[in-house]
Amino acid sequence: MKPSILILVLLALIGCRNSADTLLEQTITFDLNANYPQKELIYSDLFNTEYVKVENDSIKLNSFDIMNIHKDTIIGFYNKEIYIMNKKGKILNRIQKRGNGGDEYLSIRDAFYDTLAREIYVLDMVKKRAVIYNLNGTFSRSLNIDNKIERTTQIRDYDNNSFIAYNNTYGISDETTGQFTIISKKDGSV
Repeated sequence: MKPSILILVLLALIGCRNSADTLLEQTITFDLNANYPQKELIYSDLFNTEYVKVENDSIKLNSFDIMNIHKDTIIGFYNKEIYIMNKKGKILNRIQKRGNGGDEYLSIRDAFYDTLAREIYVLDMVKKRAVIYNLNGTFSRSLNIDNKIERTTQIRDYDNNSFIAYNNTYGISDETTGQFTIISKKDGSV
């Protein structure tokens, strides 16, 4: 019985050695000084691409400042207005709430679409708050972020209860990178 165990252990060691040698033989190396042939890469070979033409000829998709593309909805921000479109380019709604009122925004610094709650969060850094609308353009609520975060440049959906804000402090403080802050969707608390 002992010789069979010894043979199994030796086979296992030999097997490991061979696989390690094979792994070393398969390592890819690049000579940075060599002249490799150029290869043309075609975008459609690398990515799935869909083309959408907006039904309104005066608006082009590449004109949008910010775009959120989801399974069946496109949210675009153009000329301080919010456009809700389907994947065919049909404009379903347009939110024009620029102003000084409680349910309005003065600027759109960034925005995101909460797909579960079907709400659009607009970051208005002039008023230092996030303004939330439903897809019909009805004002839902606003969240004050005045003393919680400054110099926020981006907001994104984080989970069902919160969103994440990127606070760009580069060049403003001793920190060399920005900070991320998790903010409640319910009351704006950090």
